[in-house]
Amino acid sequence: MFIRTLCILGLAVSISACNLTDRMAGSAQKGPFKEGATVYLYSLDYEGYRDGYDEDDRQVSDDQGRFSFKNVSNGWIELRVSGRYFNEYTGSHSDEALALDAITEKDSFNDKANINLFTHLAAARIFERLRDGRSMYNAWSRAQTDLREVFGLKRVTDDIDRGAEELSVLGGEGGFSEDNANLLLFSGAFLAIDGDATKLLLLADDFADDGRFNGVGEATFNEIAAAASEAGLLTKLSNNLKANGAENPPDQDDMPVLPAWVQ
Repeated sequence: MFIRTLCILGLAVSISACNLTDRMAGSAQKGPFKEGATVYLYSLDYEGYRDGYDEDDRQVSDDQGRFSFKNVSNGWIELRVSGRYFNEYTGSHSDEALALDAITEKDSFNDKANINLFTHLAAARIFERLRDGRSMYNAWSRAQTDLREVFGLKRVTDDIDRGAEELSVLGGEGGFSEDNANLLLFSGAFLAIDGDATKLLLLADDFADDGRFNGVGEATFNEIAAAASEAGLLTKLSNNLKANGAENPPDQDDMPVLPAWVQ
């Protein structure tokens, strides 16, 4: 009986170690989505088709865009947020809703993913490569490489724990701080040109084709690149996020030299 009990306990520990967490949490950000915005979670098969979804959709729990799901199975998932967000350029909440996507692989050690403009571009690229017959991991990996090359990202790689879903416009510390500042600069410049769902669609459709902005989204991207050169822009964006409750958003100290994509 004693030996049997030990075996059962050992099995329980083993199972627990293989499934350390069944949650998925993160922050939904354009600027951060407003409390009450809706986050959807879909499980994906290896061809990128939705083969399930969390019927209990989650609402963003605060004005820093935080969300959390429980009982999430391991595997590839799509996260989608829809709602109003904090406009870090004007310092006020948006009048119009926006939807953004992220694709990530959930496993026992990877239970956090943010949703942002870079993940949205990556998602468009991923789905396009899946249509070309690529595997899910190949498509995800290529999208991260394309983001890194276009935006000059330093820490984002094709390792599953270092994709664009690690980045945050609220994060000014840690190994991703410079890439976070890069994301914030792009996000703020997008708003500086009155970026909306239509302009975002042009960017995503263009990036999906070949991981570059050389087609229907080129003019919009060039507008963003020009707007990003505004003197003191990153400091302005950071200060507006602080006024909205962010503790330590990226600022100019995190990226003293503007990336090459800025005109």
